[in-house]
Amino acid sequence: MESKIRTCDCCGCGVVISPIVSIGLDHGNTQTQSRCSICGLWYDTFFCIKITPDVMCWHCLFGINHEKKDKCDGVYGPTISDYIILCVKDHDTTKCPRTTNHVGCFLCEFKIGFIIDGIKHPELIYNKKHFPKNDGLLIEI
Repeated sequence: MESKIRTCDCCGCGVVISPIVSIGLDHGNTQTQSRCSICGLWYDTFFCIKITPDVMCWHCLFGINHEKKDKCDGVYGPTISDYIILCVKDHDTTKCPRTTNHVGCFLCEFKIGFIIDGIKHPELIYNKKHFPKNDGLLIEI
């Protein structure tokens, strides 16, 4: 049995998938890790949510529900803002598999400068210049 630490290679976000134990098939430590029912990767349990009877990683949750933000943003705990804070730094937009017609990627959108409207706690990821005043004009800083 070989134990190794690796990071998520689905999009290069740098989220640690550890430790992975290889004995033919990868399996994780079920005490501290969960396997995403959608992508099949093992993540630390904090990066997964339980949607009975399945477990889903944040990547799959926010990718699949990209067009339905109100169905996922904070509903199961993590918000889109939490996801961006945790994953955007090392996200590689050139390797991201979620930029297809079927799903979208909040990380890619944020990284290239799109303002993601209608999310919870946008103040955590955007500074004040992005928020409109009551008169509809952008605040200048």
